Amino acid sequence: MNYTTWSDDELIEALWIAGRKPERELIQACLQRRDSLTPTLLDLILDEGDYEWEDEDPRWYIGIHAGLLLIAFREPEAIPIFMDILCDDWYDNLMDWFASHLHHYGPAIVPSLAQAITDEEGYIEGRLTAIEILVELASRFPETRQQSIALLRTLLPQIKDGAVDVDNPSEEDIRVWTCAAEGLGDLGDRRSLPVVEALHKAKLIDEIVYGDFDDYKREFFSPKGFRLHHRKAAFDIFEAYGYRD
Repeated sequence: MNYTTWSDDELIEALWIAGRKPERELIQACLQRRDSLTPTLLDLILDEGDYEWEDEDPRWYIGIHAGLLLIAFREPEAIPIFMDILCDDWYDNLMDWFASHLHHYGPAIVPSLAQAITDEEGYIEGRLTAIEILVELASRFPETRQQSIALLRTLLPQIKDGAVDVDNPSEEDIRVWTCAAEGLGDLGDRRSLPVVEALHKAKLIDEIVYGDFDDYKREFFSPKGFRLHHRKAAFDIFEAYGYRD
């Protein structure tokens, strides 16, 4: 299908009925219309029509198509919308589609992630996802690494005389500390090791995630330990849809 000759309205209509995997040529045509399609796509991310997932209504996917295109555009006006999705359990299905791609925004999304991560009253799953996005971003955009490490350190409690200085930690606290510790390990931050060790000693780390403190050091800081590497930062929307060249 030669979508290049279609109007903007026709392209949007085609996205509405495209279902799970739009034709490659349709997405390619949309990518060439950033300026004219962006306002409509911004309105469509959070479309809440009366569509039933179980019925495989193709219109259910319109917000996904809109969001993935806006990530491909690295559209800054979409960042607050993505943060709304991240911080609200109502949109968990949408975030499942977007979370693994938001790091492609690079440094532009760091302030918004920082706000989500440090919101102690915020949706816990959103906070944890924001931490994971930040770590992935820092691994791909070296210029954000030190800022990201500093932010993750602020999530860990203070230690006093080698012990964690905290009263009545909640299960959510433990989940945040575990996720932050793992992220700091991924990024090779040795300065945080004493705090992570103290958390393990106090049994304030969920050791199901990566093991005990010896496992932590072995996984992230031994000569054979795991490291995140700087990888290609460009977002491939066709790969996101499951196309393979």
